[in-house]
Amino acid sequence: MRLRDLLADTAAPVRPLLDLPAARRVSEDPRLLDRGGWLGRADVEMVLHLDAWLRRLSVRLAL
Repeated sequence: MRLRDLLADTAAPVRPLLDLPAARRVSEDPRLLDRGGWLGRADVEMVLHLDAWLRRLSVRLAL
């Protein structure tokens, strides 16, 4: 699962924006995404796309 790979990457630019415990729960139990249709995956897809965008633009967040 791409989310699991992203969570394993400590240099992922999106990590500071994530609720890491919640993201880990979803990566360990994908059934948590089943909230009805495509909407269940929208949050994870948004995180993956945001990470890709941050990487493409070489953005680093200073928190």
